[in-house]
Amino acid sequence: MKKLFLTVLTVMFLLIPVFGFTADKTLNFVWEQPTIATDYLSGWVLYQSNTAGSGYVKVTDVPYAGTPTATYTTSAVLVVTGTPGSTVTKYFVLTAKGQDGVESVYSNEVNQVFAIPYPVPTAPFNLIIKVTVAP
Repeated sequence: MKKLFLTVLTVMFLLIPVFGFTADKTLNFVWEQPTIATDYLSGWVLYQSNTAGSGYVKVTDVPYAGTPTATYTTSAVLVVTGTPGSTVTKYFVLTAKGQDGVESVYSNEVNQVFAIPYPVPTAPFNLIIKVTVAP
């Protein structure tokens, strides 16, 4: 077995409901790929879900150039939403994709916890402070 190190670069966060915020984050995942399977491999497909064990949707393809390396890298946009100050857990699986386009069953699942930051407050405008002095 050969360990497959997958790095998903430039993952962008879009935090809602009220505030727009983006942040770059690098996610690193490790799976094992049988060495014999690489002869027919065209790459892998990364999936994510908001629920453990089901509901996976495709995030990105991870290409395989035909030469085994220690790390495979791809870029994707991942939208993570939540209440400022909370955390959100996303669940990820990987499939191997053959040259004929057929995908394997899902790999084991890994998860990543994202902290939703508080947004930077905007500057006030037309702020009037009225002070009344009582006798």
